[in-house]
Amino acid sequence: MAISINSFDISFLSYMQENGELRFSDTVSVFPGKSIVGLKRSQSRINYYLPDDKNIVCAGNAFHCRINYKEYANFISAITLNKYLSSEHERLTLILFYCFLYGTVNTSKLYQDIGVSLSTKKKDLKVLVDYLSQFDLHVEIINRKGIRIGGNELAFRILIMKIIASICELNQLDQFMPRIANNPYERLMYQGLSGDKVVQSVRYLDTFNEILNQYQLNLSYPGKKLLLIYLMILEKRLTIDNTQLSLPAMRIAFPLQPVLNSPAENVFINHFINSLDHNYYKVIYIDIILYRTVTQFVQSVQEKMITGISHHRELYDEIYIYIQKCIIRKTYLYDVPDVNLPKTQKHYPGLFSYVEDAITWTEKLYTVRFDKNQIATLSLILKKFIINSKMAGRNRKNIAIVTTSSIEKVKFFAANLRCYVDIGDCFNVNINETYKLEDSDHFLTIVFSNRISMLLQDKNIPHLKINYYLQPTDIDKLITAGLSSNINRKINAEDFSADILNIPRKDLALYLQEKYGDHFA
Repeated sequence: MAISINSFDISFLSYMQENGELRFSDTVSVFPGKSIVGLKRSQSRINYYLPDDKNIVCAGNAFHCRINYKEYANFISAITLNKYLSSEHERLTLILFYCFLYGTVNTSKLYQDIGVSLSTKKKDLKVLVDYLSQFDLHVEIINRKGIRIGGNELAFRILIMKIIASICELNQLDQFMPRIANNPYERLMYQGLSGDKVVQSVRYLDTFNEILNQYQLNLSYPGKKLLLIYLMILEKRLTIDNTQLSLPAMRIAFPLQPVLNSPAENVFINHFINSLDHNYYKVIYIDIILYRTVTQFVQSVQEKMITGISHHRELYDEIYIYIQKCIIRKTYLYDVPDVNLPKTQKHYPGLFSYVEDAITWTEKLYTVRFDKNQIATLSLILKKFIINSKMAGRNRKNIAIVTTSSIEKVKFFAANLRCYVDIGDCFNVNINETYKLEDSDHFLTIVFSNRISMLLQDKNIPHLKINYYLQPTDIDKLITAGLSSNINRKINAEDFSADILNIPRKDLALYLQEKYGDHFA
């Protein structure tokens, strides 16, 4: 009898691939609720399918593993449906997704196809009913066909959007492609998605490009991906009767652009676009109440800090944009998860606690709850402005960062990096957009993870892997790679005098902020 792999086994192996080691003393923080005995059982199941020289081993009160990302991806792709032990959540996700694709689902046949008992199906359906109730959704029985999902149309679309986002990526032409590390259930869902007539027609791609061009949106990769997925879902759902949207109250004021014809659809798509990550986002309209709330938040944090924060207008604008995004996402019950953010509290405990305290007023006013990742991101935004007072350099070189992380997180890293080495522009490139590296004028490509490093290596793209939270060894690597040290760097007096000699008095402040923004607020 073959040994079955489950989703936790994959998560455990993913962690070992990225980190190489897991000390027994760290297991509680890394995998809450899992004991050493439980991890050893997972280790045995994984080792059953790994070659002997790549096994996870226990030595010195720690787990060790030498597997790389390519071997990890091969491990997952070799797991077939009959070797995979699904979780309750994965089975419910499959039902929801199939209800989206096909309208109705014969759950008895579905469970037979995936090799799960009918008694388990009965238990799952009871859990599904309870799960859907929190989104104002319900299960409807359709005679001789199976079940379908009814209720809050927008909530259903958002649930499906999150599922699709977890199983696919975009290629250079903004077309869907499967995620490399999809497990058997995710591969099953992507197979159904790719065969769907609406997806194959790609009419939603025309709408997507029209919106980007007409409203001059400069969305990041995650932003583009979510907008494209939503427009695809919208096109498919509009072919179904009774898909009227019921929108929750939004307590932030927005100017509404005429993006879609239906009033309710247009309101939501405007809110949704404002909630996405943009490479460049200029605040053109301010909700006065929210801006006052942001001002109070920043001042509350600053009162507890010794170090001042420069560039106040820029800081307020960036905090405003991020808090606005969080409120919209919380209102519509979706989010964009990020990696490494849980470590922010460890690296900046004081600032994290200040932010956590200061944000409570915003939470009460807008009846939302900011999670740890959002508090961490706000902390990084503030920290970026704190450390932006570094010395101006003389040997700046542009860098590119290949990552799946949010804009806010990359901006913080660039600001932190400038404390140690001289860099100019910092280009943020998603791992699915590596073709952009060919067109960008940069000196060095930086990555944070083994997975991305392996993918770039396969494409023969030179790069340097360092830690997101910089260590002394990382600074040595950067200097060895050719970046100039920023320690004790000063502005050259002659160069500075020559620069400002012919600048009119009325333009001088703006010039100094633009060229020497690290020094002048």
